Amino acid sequence: MKKILILALVVLVLAGIAFAMMSRGEPREWTTSSDAARAEFERGLEALMKFYYGEAAKHFEAAIDLDSGFAAPKVMLLYTGWAHGEQRQRFVDELRGQDLARLTDRERFLVEFTLAKADQNPKRTDELIQTYLAGSPNDPFGLMTCSTEAWEMRDWARAEQHYRKLIETDPNWVNAQNRLGYIAMAQGKFKEAEEAFLKYHYIAPDQANPHDSMGELMTLLGRYPEAKTAFEKALELKPDFCLAYYHLVDMYTMSGEFAPVWPVLETAREHCSPDFVDALACETALWLDFHQRAFDDAFGEERADCRRLALKRSPFILHLLAIEAGHFDVATETETALRTHLKEYADDALEPNIDGTKGMLLHMEGARLAAQGDLEEAQGRLLKADDYLLYWGNGQGILKLYNLLNLAALMRRTGDDRAADAIYEKVHSVNAHFAEMVTGDGSTDHMAASR
Repeated sequence: MKKILILALVVLVLAGIAFAMMSRGEPREWTTSSDAARAEFERGLEALMKFYYGEAAKHFEAAIDLDSGFAAPKVMLLYTGWAHGEQRQRFVDELRGQDLARLTDRERFLVEFTLAKADQNPKRTDELIQTYLAGSPNDPFGLMTCSTEAWEMRDWARAEQHYRKLIETDPNWVNAQNRLGYIAMAQGKFKEAEEAFLKYHYIAPDQANPHDSMGELMTLLGRYPEAKTAFEKALELKPDFCLAYYHLVDMYTMSGEFAPVWPVLETAREHCSPDFVDALACETALWLDFHQRAFDDAFGEERADCRRLALKRSPFILHLLAIEAGHFDVATETETALRTHLKEYADDALEPNIDGTKGMLLHMEGARLAAQGDLEEAQGRLLKADDYLLYWGNGQGILKLYNLLNLAALMRRTGDDRAADAIYEKVHSVNAHFAEMVTGDGSTDHMAASR
């Protein structure tokens, strides 16, 4: 399983419009008195279109340093989640004081939309989108905004419609092609997802993310050699594309292989932050303890630092180990920490959709309740978790499969073998290797929820 929270929105309105305009040779309508600031901003947009978030943030921050009144990079840092704490509040306050009359129509829309999101005013955001699209029905900015809002509401049909129109408007809009793949994954349309990612490869052959996205799909489907090839290609193209290291390690963990992980982590240390690699190494060590059923080792002094780190960065594996070891106090503590974190994010409308994290919490509660014998409440939690979880996005797909296997085990425990078999077969049809590895013999008798 992967990090606690879903990464920030990966397809962003401002990046798309700039890229579209540059690709057609049209004037770049960004209001700044500094040519250097504009150049930094546009470099940030180019990086963002490729999912190179760290690079994008550095360029946006450089643009603001060169022109403190430049609105567009502030919006980008807010909407991508890179601005935190005091910096985030400062940018919001500065945008509220922005002279909108000086801005282009697109920039004015961008600022007003961002402030409406910050104010948690969905009626206003919808009005802004509809008004803008009415005046500029083919504008990539309006199409992207509408698509993203539909994506957040899981209105897949509407989101797909606008993403496809966006691609028709400008085929260089590669992020929209990526989103089409994930929309198909979300609905369990795995063949369509693979076709979308193959097209993404074709239109962006020199970028890392098309291969990373394909690798995630292959991992979910248990096609591990293909996943490995995809992640390695992503890292060949961009050795500091750190998410690919995370996904590659997850692939090995999911397949039950641990020996290849340590060389991957050593390579990651050459390109990624120490904190990132340390957290990933700790998570891997805990998964190895679980895989080997060495629960005493997981709660020994040697893993103390890893457990503290996992409480913040990898709560799922810590919670799973706590249940297996009978440390229900630790399991409850982990749930409380995640619930608090969710509350903090729920209070900030500029943060990305957190449904996947809600699903994780519901699963954790359900697994603990099942292990403690409260089968009715456990079943309710696991069913709700399945509603929240999709087949993609930072381990959601893997967690969805695992949650379903726990639900099947619970059904078997209550005597409903037919329902248990149906759920198990559903998981098996997606990833047979994972279903058989987790349950041991395919019967779901080895699941935590079966005790």
